[in-house]
Amino acid sequence: MKRSIGVEYTMATKRRKKRAPRKRKSKKNPRLGKCYEVNADALLSMPPEAAEDFVLVHGRPTLTRAPYAVYGHAWLEKWHGTPHAIVYDRVSEIAVPAALYYQAGNIDPTDNMFTYTQTELRKMLMLYGHWGPWEGIEAEGL
Repeated sequence: MKRSIGVEYTMATKRRKKRAPRKRKSKKNPRLGKCYEVNADALLSMPPEAAEDFVLVHGRPTLTRAPYAVYGHAWLEKWHGTPHAIVYDRVSEIAVPAALYYQAGNIDPTDNMFTYTQTELRKMLMLYGHWGPWEGIEAEGL
């Protein structure tokens, strides 16, 4: 059977092959649960002169939704300890003022928070053989 719409074609050419169903990409962040590794790796991959302004921080924020639990977490901080400090969280891919990050996560900088320079990070990796945590309450659970 032929139909005419300016160009002739047969019904056979109109048939399409069935496609395999597309695999949907998971919207889940592949970095979730790997904060110690992801942030440590980011600091290690920086040139030493750039890394001088950064520290890796291991701390204990509180979840902002139920069950509102305190958990171990790692992030990078530029100009740590200054009023202009900025948090770079490589897991959630955000960069925010440290004061805001600490307020949002209800983080107490005097309670089980540890900082590491690039050099100290290398030493801890050699000493412990894993990405962290290495000190404090979170390390006791390993």
